[in-house]
Amino acid sequence: MDRQGFTVLSQKKLRQVLNHHQPVNIQRRFLSMSKKVISPGQDIVASMVPEFKKNLQTLIAEEGITELEIDLTDVEMVDSVGLGAFIATHNTLSQKNGKLTVINASDDIYSLFKTMRLDQHFEIQQG
Repeated sequence: MDRQGFTVLSQKKLRQVLNHHQPVNIQRRFLSMSKKVISPGQDIVASMVPEFKKNLQTLIAEEGITELEIDLTDVEMVDSVGLGAFIATHNTLSQKNGKLTVINASDDIYSLFKTMRLDQHFEIQQG
């Protein structure tokens, strides 16, 4: 982390992120008919966000999920596009009187969400 609190990536990690084109494999657990936990299991960055958002929208629109927990276990990084996915999901759930909760956020991701004041819109729990 640099002096301003931003995570500094090595060139190797940056190349991995930019060249990451694996399919998004989201694990899902139903807690009830309207509540679900999903675990992306990978960094939430531009290369995976379109498929990630599509999966989230399907859960909300087609499966009627109104309470969603996103488990960030094994997620080391969220970029600006990833933040947008969280905001869009929160907004969609809010329109349906639903709730988004982020659980098991690493210290860096928790700090990022707090800095962006996302904790004022949805619950964020450290891992």
